Amino acid sequence: AKVTPEPAEVTPEPARVTPEPAKAQPEPAKAQPEPAKVTTALPEGVVRVAATKAFGMKHKALKGIMVDVFPVGHCSHVPDVDPNMYLGYEDGNLLADILRTMGRVTSLGGHDKWLSNLWLAGQRGTGKSCLIKQVAAVLRRPLHVIKIRPTTTVQDLLGDFDVRSVGQGEDAPLWVDGTLTKAVKEPHAIVVLDEYSRGTQLGVSLNGPLQDRCLQITELGVDIPFAEGVNMVVTDNSVGVVDDSGVFDGCDMDVSQVERWPTQVIVDHLPRGKEIDVLTSKVKGLPQHLAETMVDVAGAARRAASTDLGDPRFCPSLRLLSSWGLAMVEGRDMKRSFKQTMLIGLPKDTAEAGLVILADQVHPELLKEPLKKPSTPKAPNDNA
Repeated sequence: AKVTPEPAEVTPEPARVTPEPAKAQPEPAKAQPEPAKVTTALPEGVVRVAATKAFGMKHKALKGIMVDVFPVGHCSHVPDVDPNMYLGYEDGNLLADILRTMGRVTSLGGHDKWLSNLWLAGQRGTGKSCLIKQVAAVLRRPLHVIKIRPTTTVQDLLGDFDVRSVGQGEDAPLWVDGTLTKAVKEPHAIVVLDEYSRGTQLGVSLNGPLQDRCLQITELGVDIPFAEGVNMVVTDNSVGVVDDSGVFDGCDMDVSQVERWPTQVIVDHLPRGKEIDVLTSKVKGLPQHLAETMVDVAGAARRAASTDLGDPRFCPSLRLLSSWGLAMVEGRDMKRSFKQTMLIGLPKDTAEAGLVILADQVHPELLKEPLKKPSTPKAPNDNA
């Protein structure tokens, strides 16, 4: 019989598993820029007090303003308080404007801190520099005043390489920080650009640093951010444009330069009564009636300086009045001391115009009469 072979067993192939398509992974969320941080914590030893208490003034304009007063001795660049400095301009409104603007450096976030930049403008001798110096003194903050001249360059402010000795008789170029670079490195410093509009060589070079609060040192390839709490202030005779009357010095500035100083405050001369008080407090021994006459002479000159009848170069400051008063206290007569102090450096025609104003304001007899010095009591003679 035929044997029929059994059919070979067929092993079924395993079912093919079709891999599922990989699920698309969600893209990582793009990092959002962090919101600007607002500084709230105070450095160690700093006390936040009412401006009325810090400055010893009760003007309504200062109510609600808080200021940070730093501890004694925390910095070597803090000026001394001037006990004769008057801060009550415009019933305290001027000081309030200054403090509110400067306070933005701590109340606003990073990209907005440039809004604390402050421009003080006014005629020569109105006390712009003294005002900001007194603010720094009361708050015990470091003060850096940088004099700007027509010859001032960007390198003067930022820095440059200088050949210095490196020892063993060898010299090498070393980087030296400029005046502005040094100043903005100090935390909570008040940095003053004095007569900023005279910097004809600076152009718009400081626009970026003033808004970004960061100095770009291209020679080193580094950025130097302003230290915490640094305030930038301009003190200038002008508001950034030439004044045709000649009362303000300075040059026409690009509008973009002026815009980096969002608050401009005009500082005027003191009211007559206050100027007399300050003058008599500064010049010990100056009689009240002479102080009144001197301030009236200065007032007449200032009024004439803004008209065609006067000369804008003769616009006496309180600083000059103090020198004039001191010369009289030392024994010189009014006219002689006037010539030696009030007319310094003026052209002949301007000086003559000043003498005319003096003659119009002062009685002829008073001009020639020297101020008598107070007699010094003699020491008692023990042998008598």
